[in-house]
Amino acid sequence: MIGLAEGAWVRASSVMFGGERLHVKIRRVWFGSALIALIVLIALCSACTTAPIHEPEYSQPGKDVVWVPTPAIMVDTMMDLAKVGADDYVIDLGSGDGRLVIAAARRGARALGVEYDDNLVRYARREADKAHVADKARFIKADQ
Repeated sequence: MIGLAEGAWVRASSVMFGGERLHVKIRRVWFGSALIALIVLIALCSACTTAPIHEPEYSQPGKDVVWVPTPAIMVDTMMDLAKVGADDYVIDLGSGDGRLVIAAARRGARALGVEYDDNLVRYARREADKAHVADKARFIKADQ
């Protein structure tokens, strides 16, 4: 092995060419490139990890007010009174854990939840997946 000024290592090999012995230096650039690619990949993967989703707590602080979940009986009553069905598009501003949006989607409606708290948005998306309505229930993080 022969060291280069750049710090890359090469291997010297003897090759016969036309009766003369030539020394061919083969750079091990692939090793350096692979190492750099691995470091970049690790850095990207660590940056892509998301924060864990925490279970929302009753009366947890929010931007302007505390979060209080709507009771299930009230959700069902609101859906019944509004006669929510497959032809409807429901928008819930301050959707919290997504229970109104998910209830509307269970009835066939397309629905959008707008929430300021990123954890609640991720929680609502996870709950929509569990309820098998993620194709109809959409959640976005926004400030009304």
